Amino acid sequence: MRIRLNLMARDSIPAAPLVPDLARWVTILQMAGRCGPLPQLAFYFKKAAGDSPPQTFQDQVTGLLQLGRECKKSKVLRKES
Repeated sequence: MRIRLNLMARDSIPAAPLVPDLARWVTILQMAGRCGPLPQLAFYFKKAAGDSPPQTFQDQVTGLLQLGRECKKSKVLRKES
C-alpha cells in the first residue's frame, strides 16, 4: 500500500508533521461518532474553533488526553485479542 500526500501550504516546515497526526485524530474521532468543531484539537490550529477553546497549553494537553480516553471508551482504539 502506498499513500501519497501533496501539501500545498504556506506555513512553516516544522508544522508539516502535524498534518498526518491531525488526520489520524479526525479519522479516529469520526469512527467514534464525533464530528463538528472540536475545541480539544485547538493545539493544531492558529485559531481554535468552538464555544470555549482551551487557552493554555496545559488545557490543550488535558483536552487531547480526554479525547483519547473517550475514543478508548467507544472501543475505537482497543486492540482486538
